[in-house]
Amino acid sequence: MKKALLLVVTAGLMACSGNHKKADVNTTAPAASGSAVSSHSSDTMVVSSWAVVCFTPSAKKVNRMKKELGENDFYTAADDVAYYMGEATIFLDSSCKADGIKMYMCNGDSVSSVRFMLSNGSGLTTLPDTLTELEGIYFFDPAGRRYAADITDISAEYERFFKKQQ
Repeated sequence: MKKALLLVVTAGLMACSGNHKKADVNTTAPAASGSAVSSHSSDTMVVSSWAVVCFTPSAKKVNRMKKELGENDFYTAADDVAYYMGEATIFLDSSCKADGIKMYMCNGDSVSSVRFMLSNGSGLTTLPDTLTELEGIYFFDPAGRRYAADITDISAEYERFFKKQQ
């Protein structure tokens, strides 16, 4: 179980470490959206296009949750989360590519906040370390929706959020 959590946390760190730049421009977006831009300013990720953002915890959050739950319960829960996140990311990787939706990996150690920019110019901020779950997935529509998806039923969640919008 510890190995599964370590694998998920390590994958998240590797995915975010390459993305932590001042400006990372992405031009892939579904036909219904406008230009797609994601940038990093300091430790904030800014997302302004249709997107899926996968959150992995910081080491600080992992340690805090170990203390809250106890190590045995923590690793049991982390094992379940690792399984569902693994399945979800496999599904989302292929679905997002097919639909032209950008997928971001966000690790709490390198990104302290994610700012979802709405098409009207306002924004919604999410702080990865304050999420109630150890890991999570948000779907975003710049017209005004940010949605915390249920990772145990990701295909139905994806269908409801993205397919009804296009």
